[in-house]
Amino acid sequence: MMKSIPTFNLKNRDLRTPRQKARAKQDKVICDCYLRLKRAQPLVSPSRIMAEIAQEAGMSAPGIRNILLRHGVYKKTKTQP
Repeated sequence: MMKSIPTFNLKNRDLRTPRQKARAKQDKVICDCYLRLKRAQPLVSPSRIMAEIAQEAGMSAPGIRNILLRHGVYKKTKTQP
């Protein structure tokens, strides 16, 4: 006779590690900040906004760019040859 496999109710449990939760929270703050600044100052270049956020967050501008790309907030543009 086969043993039944126990079922787990994991729908409402957050299985992320504390580090993953902290990173998600930080990413959300960065994305919200970028969108808020972009709406407030539409003529400022995206790279300048990313540099300002990076300075405040203690990160690099490429790091901020990667977060924005990963979350779909910023889209890559093709460079001219």
